[in-house]
Parts: sequence; structure tokens; C-alpha cells
Amino acid sequence: MLIVFSIIILILLIPIPIIFKIKYVDKKLCMYIYNIELISKFKSYEKKDRNENKNKDKLNFYFEDIKLLLHLLNKSKFKPTLKFKFNLQYGLDDAAYTAICYGLFCALVPLLIKLLNYPFKIKKHSICIVPDLKKFILKLELNSIIFVNFAKVIYILYITYRIWRINKKIVLSKT
Repeated sequence: MLIVFSIIILILLIPIPIIFKIKYVDKKLCMYIYNIELISKFKSYEKKDRNENKNKDKLNFYFEDIKLLLHLLNKSKFKPTLKFKFNLQYGLDDAAYTAICYGLFCALVPLLIKLLNYPFKIKKHSICIVPDLKKFILKLELNSIIFVNFAKVIYILYITYRIWRINKKIVLSKT
């Protein structure tokens, strides 16, 4: 019994690496987890018409919900650890447009890192942007390793459940 209990504790506390890879080359998107291709397992669905007459209070409720969740995740000490390498090779046939986009992409890198800091603790990152001034090309490659242990996942799920429960009470009080 003690051995089973100690094995369960080890599983909860030892981080498990999840290797995730995304490639976009020649209008083909490939997604991998542990070198197993996932994109072939997804089915395409038809788009449904959205109802344009949505209540604005309900939309604000969702924004407040996401804002509170991001705030709590940002303050949390129990974030999964992320290591990633991002490579972007692009070209727009025109050197001027390619140079403008290069400046834009380089300016968006700190924003990307800040957005990833909300749900993850970034240990190591590498972002490489390569402009090709002569060809029209787009190649993306993202290699990442996410270290997750089940105790952190349970804690994050508890935070989201708590937010959902609080906001459910607020919605019921408005009716």
C-alpha cells in the first residue's frame, strides 16, 4: 500500500514533458505531439451561421471572465514550464513590403512572449525570423516542450472552476 501511494505521489509531482510541433510549409499544416501526426485525425466541419443579434452584456461577461482567468494565471506560481523555438521564413516578392513586414514581426516578438507568459513560465525561447526578398514564400515551424505535472493541472482546473462558479452566480443574480 505504501508503494502504491508513493508511486501516485511521484506521478503527481514529477513533471512530464509534452513535445509539440507545428509546421506550415507550402500551404500544408502539420501538427505533431511526440512525432505523431495529429492533423490527419481532425475532421473538417461545415461552418454554421452565427447569430448576429447577440446580447452585449453576455459578450462582456465572457471578456471579464477571460480577463479574470488571465489575471489569476499570471499571478499563479504553479504554471507549466515552456521551452520553444519558433522559425519563420517569409517573402512577399517585393523587398519594400518584406522589409516592412520584418519590422512588424520583430516588433510583435515581445508581445508574443508576454502573451505566452500568462499561462506558462517560459524558461528558454528562440525566435528566428528570416526574410526572403526575392520569393513569395511562407514557412513556419514551432518546436516546443511543455513540462506539466498533474498537481499543476489540478490547481489550474480548480481556478477555472472557481471562476466559472462565481460568474454563474453573477449571471443568476442578474435574471
